[in-house]
Formats: sequence, structure tokens, C-alpha cells
Amino acid sequence: PCILHLASCTLHLASCILHLASCILHLAPCTLHLASCTLHLASCTLHSFPLVIVIGPADGGFLGLNLHYLPPILRAKFLDSLLDFTNNKKYDETTRFRLSYNLLQRAARMKYFKPCIKHYLNDQVRSRFARVPAPEWEIATFLPTADFQKGSKSKVYSDSRRMI
Repeated sequence: PCILHLASCTLHLASCILHLASCILHLAPCTLHLASCTLHLASCTLHSFPLVIVIGPADGGFLGLNLHYLPPILRAKFLDSLLDFTNNKKYDETTRFRLSYNLLQRAARMKYFKPCIKHYLNDQVRSRFARVPAPEWEIATFLPTADFQKGSKSKVYSDSRRMI
């Protein structure tokens, strides 16, 4: 199986991230994942290679937080607040987020979740998921893998800021 070590990856994403389809990894709730999929949104923005924290199952797929919908500075703030909701502080293979949609809605400091919460459809996922180990969450958060097919990053970030 392929083990994705983001800390040792260069920013040559073609050789690092695009080989996800050959990785044998499992989709687990409340962990961070990279995948090749197309997300259909009401605004018709399509996104390849989302960086998603899986929240749980949803009709025909799953609910997840896609951190790429936030500009980098807000992404850092949001990830920092999310790290308070882990099952332990070891940041090893046992570390998971303890998140639910209800928790995100209730917690005032989680205001950045609104543009990030997405319903992913299983039939839109084109590759296997690559689980990002906890020690590499912060590194993965800032890898430039966001690829919006029908809108620029600045447009997506602007829309996201309006939702907050």
C-alpha cells in the first residue's frame, strides 16, 4: 500500500498528490482526507482534490468539512479551533476529531464551518481517499491542492467570507 507522507513531499503535486488512486487507504469518520472527486454545489463550483474532514454519513455519501473553501489565514484559524476537538493530544495514528454537525452549529468559535460543510456523493468520488496522519494535518492544510473548476480561488474565498 501507498503511505502518503506529506511532510516529505515536495510541492510537485503531480508526483505527490495525484497518485492517490493507487493508495490503499480507508475512509474513516473524523479524520482528514485528500481525494480526487468532483463536488457539485448550488453555486456550480466544482472542486477537485478537496481536503476534507469527514463528519459522518449522509444520503448517498458523507458530510465533510472542506478546508479549501477558506483563504489560508482563516483556514489556519479554523484548523486551530478544530484541534481543540480531538480525542487525544498525542497527534498520532489514534487521534481523531470529535466533531458533529450539531457541535459545529452550536460552537461560536466554529463560525468558519459554514462555507466548508459539504455533502459529498459517493458516485462523484473518482479515487480512493488518502488519510492524512495527525502529525501532518497542519502541513496538508496548506498544500496548494485546491482546484476549483468553475471559479477562481478569489471568487470562492469571497463567497466564503460572505457566509461567515
